[in-house]
Amino acid sequence: MSYNCIIFHFCCADYAKALTGLHQFLTSPARELRRDLKTFARLLLVIVHYELGRLESLDTLIRSAYRSLNKQIGDFEKFLIKHIHAMAGAASREERSGLNSILYE
Repeated sequence: MSYNCIIFHFCCADYAKALTGLHQFLTSPARELRRDLKTFARLLLVIVHYELGRLESLDTLIRSAYRSLNKQIGDFEKFLIKHIHAMAGAASREERSGLNSILYE
């Protein structure tokens, strides 16, 4: 699946198809991925798992993202991953809403 199709599925909130496409995109052996696309695809993988409610796997995905993007990860990416991690650990819907408001400030 092409990167643009993955983004399309994500924007249409079709997270299951986006997840399938991300796995194909990131594990394709014949594809030499551009660094920026690979970075965003790894971040999108974390976001998609969050949106699908797969919170139990987020810790592992976040650690994996940090390891694989070691020197390529910037301040925005660090902020985004930390924010998603905090949202996944939020106990209530109100707490998650409060954390979401931080993104829009």
